[in-house]
Amino acid sequence: MKSYLSSQKTQTELTKLSVKGTVPKWLNGKLLRNGPALFETETVKFKHWFDGYGLLHGFNIQNGKVFYHSKFIQSEEYLKSQTAGKFLDITWGTPVDPCSSIFQKLFVVFSATPSNTNVNIVKIGQKYFTISDILTMNEVDIDSLETLSTRNKANGAMAAHPAFDKDGSVWNIISSFSPKNPVNKIVCFNRPLALIQKIV
Repeated sequence: MKSYLSSQKTQTELTKLSVKGTVPKWLNGKLLRNGPALFETETVKFKHWFDGYGLLHGFNIQNGKVFYHSKFIQSEEYLKSQTAGKFLDITWGTPVDPCSSIFQKLFVVFSATPSNTNVNIVKIGQKYFTISDILTMNEVDIDSLETLSTRNKANGAMAAHPAFDKDGSVWNIISSFSPKNPVNKIVCFNRPLALIQKIV
């Protein structure tokens, strides 16, 4: 049986897919999916599903034809793994360096802002962001799948599963943990991508 931690190591250029049966002529548009795809660096094999580096999958459906392409989200973790074979000691379940002390590990968790947004995609106004249960969102271009920018806890973020209001606002809750001041915030992004924060 194939492991669910098997990696997809390459990106895919826009490719026409073979279709079994027929796609209705009225079904036209884009379908985007996001998920972990790369589960190792040169030195580390990840042990948890959410530790895998995120890969965007784009399906373009036009006039009964389907085209597919994919691109890795350009998170700090992914970029470092590609340039140096390293990984950041911020994981959901992969053991970190056994030589580092417990205090060093805690310091990394409380001070770093991970950016591997490999769980979901959300539309806010006219922009699209990949998200996870971390304090970062990565803006992406849904045509090229390129990562455009990163928003972190300083300029707005949200958890992986937001709620949507009738007016287009996007609501969520985020939690920021630290030894002295853990905080839960209800956040709302409205159409112009202005951030409204309410501390609970």
